[in-house]
Amino acid sequence: MRLLGTGWNMNSGYLFEQEWAFGWGFTRLVSWVAKGSLLLGLADSPPLEIISALAVTSVSHLFSVLVLYRLSGFIFPQWQYAGRRMSFLTASLHVISPAGLFLIAPYAEGLFSFLSFSAFCLYAEARMAYQLGRISKGDLMTLASGAMFGLATTVRSNGLLGGLLFLYDAMVTLRALAGSSAFLALRRLTLLILGGSCIAWGAFLPQYIAYIEYCIRKAPAFSPRPWCQSRIPSIYTWVQDNYWQAFHRPLRCIVPI
Repeated sequence: MRLLGTGWNMNSGYLFEQEWAFGWGFTRLVSWVAKGSLLLGLADSPPLEIISALAVTSVSHLFSVLVLYRLSGFIFPQWQYAGRRMSFLTASLHVISPAGLFLIAPYAEGLFSFLSFSAFCLYAEARMAYQLGRISKGDLMTLASGAMFGLATTVRSNGLLGGLLFLYDAMVTLRALAGSSAFLALRRLTLLILGGSCIAWGAFLPQYIAYIEYCIRKAPAFSPRPWCQSRIPSIYTWVQDNYWQAFHRPLRCIVPI
């Protein structure tokens, strides 16, 4: 049985080039959960890929609701009844959102929501910690936020947008380098760069793995894929343009590589 109707399974991973359009981080996590279930003695019937994917997305959706409630608390004042009510309403609307089917289906949306909400929440906690003078905690939360955005980016590439937070704060921090608190500003800027690097890593890692697989390992036996010769080789860009047509044209005939 193949997850999502593709050629992916927990033992062989991706079998077809076009499957790299789907989040590498999601399929890796599902694979680890499925293999862990086998070690616990669970039978592979019904297929563990499907059961594991449903478990990952369902648990992710649950925790994304809880994290969203926490994140809303940084926006609405929690010492007021109206603030707590708005946080509860925000989380409740996420439960019954029109995207609910995708958030609990064996698809990457639920996991991405949890990771991205967690990253935003950690970033908000970092800002709060800095305002309260808890510099070390703010530094730790900043790095944790970048790492979480990086994980989200391995699931869906639009996790890169989280880097805009780090870019904006980095530009603001640059102005403070000329002030009296230059040391703290330099420390803050260094952490923002490290956090942003984690996000870039989340986008680079799947591309690197695909490059090794199709452009180096398979190169002696097969002709290199056209995207391998690109100035910036990216399997994701190639697959979107040549197989999926950015989702606005009919899918071309799918053939194994």
